[in-house]
Amino acid sequence: MNSTFKKNIFFALLAQSTSLFVSVLSTLLIPRLLGIESFSLWQLYIFYTTYVGFFHFGINDGLYLRLGGIEYSDIDFFLAGSQFKILSFLQILVSIIIVVFSFIFVTEYYRIFVIIMTSVFMIISNLWLFLSFILQAVNKTKLFSISVMIDRILFGIGIVSLILFGVENFQWLVFSSLLGRFAALMFNVYHCKEIVFAKFYDIEKSISEVIINLKVGSVLMLANIANMIILGIGKMIIDLHWGLISFGLVSFAIAIINFFLMFIGQISMVLFPALRKLNSDELKKKYIKIRIALGIALPLIFLFYFPMKILLNLWLPELSMSYFYLGILLPICFFDAKMKLLFTTYFKVLRKEKILFLINTSVAIFSLILSLVSAFIFNNLYLLIFCMVISVGIKCIIAEIYISKLMQNKNTKIFFQEMILISIFILATTMLPPIYAILLYSISYVVFLAINYDSLRSFFKK
Repeated sequence: MNSTFKKNIFFALLAQSTSLFVSVLSTLLIPRLLGIESFSLWQLYIFYTTYVGFFHFGINDGLYLRLGGIEYSDIDFFLAGSQFKILSFLQILVSIIIVVFSFIFVTEYYRIFVIIMTSVFMIISNLWLFLSFILQAVNKTKLFSISVMIDRILFGIGIVSLILFGVENFQWLVFSSLLGRFAALMFNVYHCKEIVFAKFYDIEKSISEVIINLKVGSVLMLANIANMIILGIGKMIIDLHWGLISFGLVSFAIAIINFFLMFIGQISMVLFPALRKLNSDELKKKYIKIRIALGIALPLIFLFYFPMKILLNLWLPELSMSYFYLGILLPICFFDAKMKLLFTTYFKVLRKEKILFLINTSVAIFSLILSLVSAFIFNNLYLLIFCMVISVGIKCIIAEIYISKLMQNKNTKIFFQEMILISIFILATTMLPPIYAILLYSISYVVFLAINYDSLRSFFKK
């Protein structure tokens, strides 16, 4: 298992390195290519596509949870293939309904275009995700990682081609994203051909299996959607209340945060099938070890902000307001990294999806209230952005308290120290000149390491 786990981690990191490179390429080059208005429309498309997972209705998540840890050869190919075909029909049906409604209720041409292309992306992406979840559940992470690289590399080639030919139209970027995801789907289809091309199973049994997956996975799917809505609500209200340009500037800051989260999300996918095979005592030991590692490593993220802000200002000075927003939003990266890699993974391993759903949904409602108050009572964009950070932080804190109790982890000192570090970073970046801000935070981090020297030493000894 250790050899397979290390190989999976290697390919996961390789895939995410590719994704990171392409994301950096797109985030840094696309604004210069398109200009702020077209870039904001591109961000609107990206924003809409993040929610297409809602329309597989939890079928993919249920399959992932039920198959997690088994061998590929043990899958009932006929039954899984029938579910793939049923999901394909559902995606096409939902896509048609969305397109019809867009023509009825939306008047702006570019928004209609974005909605239609999002619908096409939904069909391709959710079918790709179905097969990707199977590959991850049966520990074929290498194949999944390659499909991710195919998607990102083709999209990157599309970006470079548009720049070389001087095409200043965001619509061609949309087509490039569709091409990349479609190629990734075809790769998965080839490697799961026993499933995709299996004869259709008994219709009643197939529908019954889909319903079981839906029941099992819908809670996790809704938990994931609620998690995305925590930030998504704020972005929607920014678009509605302050307009497309403000939406684009905030989205750019969040896109930079997502650079850091890419590695974490992929590693968590590798951890899930590995942790599923551990017993209770081993899970507790792994939890404590991972928690210590994250506590020491994640605060380093804040040190990257200062040189990154200087470089981005030189490259894209017209987006300077985004870098101020980034200083406020960066703690989201810290909280979400812990959630993705540790807490959410343990919720899934322990089959506590309902608790995760309740936490995410409650915080999403809290985020909605804070966002509405910030926009329509105080009319303050900065307050709304800060409330987004508070919401994500509260979600992480609740999850940590719950999982730590289950894992019998009584070392809570590091948690309070992290909160102090984050507070110092936010105050330093918003109130001090850059040189004093980086000096203050660097000293604070060194003190933090000194206080946790014993934990750090014990971690490296194991």
